[in-house]
Amino acid sequence: MITGKPLPPVTEVTPPDTQRLDELIAQWDTNCPPFYKGLLEAGSATSRFVYDKATMIYSVKGGRELTHDEVKKVYGETMTKIGVR
Repeated sequence: MITGKPLPPVTEVTPPDTQRLDELIAQWDTNCPPFYKGLLEAGSATSRFVYDKATMIYSVKGGRELTHDEVKKVYGETMTKIGVR
């Protein structure tokens, strides 16, 4: 049973600026397992990963697809290590 009032609607969401994104990417690359370095920059010239927006699947360029569970696990562990989560 749900009690209490609902949360107010979200009226404004501001995305992080470029500097903050760069900081998060650097923290990710420093703290993630070595295999996943570059995952947050999937699709860029320097990353070995690609992201398919239609299927929402990450894969290694010319290689295997990463499972949703695999990405979810490494994301959770790394963000906890960084202290963002």
